[in-house]
Amino acid sequence: MTLTLETASIFAMWLVVVLRLPQVIRNPKQRPLWTAVVLMAVVTTLYLDIAQQALADHIGPYATYLGTHLATVVSAAAILYFIMAANGYRRYAPWLYSATGATIAVLLWIYIAEHPRNPRPGHAPELPLGYFILVSGFSVVALVVCALVCGYGARRADNWTMRWALFALTIGWAANALPWLLNIIWLVTHELGWIAWFSQIDGISALGLSIGAALPLVPAIQQSFHNSNAYRRLGPLWQSLTDAFPDVRLTQPAISQPLYPVRLRLYRRVVEIRDAMIVLRSYVSADDMQAAHEQVERHKVPDAVVDASVTACWLVAALHYRQQGRTPVTQTDNIAGVGGDNFEQEIEFLLQVADAYSSGLASTHVITGGVS
Repeated sequence: MTLTLETASIFAMWLVVVLRLPQVIRNPKQRPLWTAVVLMAVVTTLYLDIAQQALADHIGPYATYLGTHLATVVSAAAILYFIMAANGYRRYAPWLYSATGATIAVLLWIYIAEHPRNPRPGHAPELPLGYFILVSGFSVVALVVCALVCGYGARRADNWTMRWALFALTIGWAANALPWLLNIIWLVTHELGWIAWFSQIDGISALGLSIGAALPLVPAIQQSFHNSNAYRRLGPLWQSLTDAFPDVRLTQPAISQPLYPVRLRLYRRVVEIRDAMIVLRSYVSADDMQAAHEQVERHKVPDAVVDASVTACWLVAALHYRQQGRTPVTQTDNIAGVGGDNFEQEIEFLLQVADAYSSGLASTHVITGGVS
């Protein structure tokens, strides 16, 4: 099969569909739009010459031709339904069901009554003009409405990825409706020029749908990079604390660590760091905490990282005291830092602690109370 804009765009659309699948499974709100793109990928693939020939060889040209048109109508209706559902227009579904059912019934009645002997795309003279206009017209109406709904939704989107995704989907649905409109004009005028650019238009449509379906992946990719970076930056602090207290390490998962989702690995690392900090706070006294505060003040640390810097200082002191054999004393005050109200703020705080811990600010020789 020659690689054209159409085939390359269809391949891209299927690739995006597969890549979006894990995200769609986790987020039900994204399923309607994703399902609509899947249906369009199926139908666009179905109209490729290689697909038509393969189907004709297996189930016969009669069933292939009728099945392709029925699939076109059903998919157009389903796509419109999913687009409306994603944008809060479910109340119009009964009208869509009725129009789809009536269209399918008429197509079946005409096709079975005429019974074309060797039907194939562009060659079915036994079928009346109304049959083709009905298939094309239904698709034009459904896809144009999809484009309008997505275009209107893009104006109301609250983030740039969804806004541009809906704009791209608008272009995709509009471009997909265009060949059906041109097909009606060709059927009436019999001028081949009207259908000369079908492949290129389908390629633009598939490209627009691919971009629209792929853009919601951007925040997930950004989050994944953020999690990976945080996991790496917390490594030295985590290693020091868990080497001192191996018991705080959680039970290893059944699968290997590299295959474990980075978000869950980061969560485990944060929990283990916090557990080690709870144990270490029993090794420092009020004098040590005062010395830590004085050290931070001498370095003129910005207010935003004072708490994290103090935490890093007493962690260094506590590890030193443990190595020296100091007897831990129960610490009732919370000296482990404020952290945050959610997991993202907790990560940010511990990253500040890790940076201060790795810097000269928290070196042991500046802590009083016996550390030298």
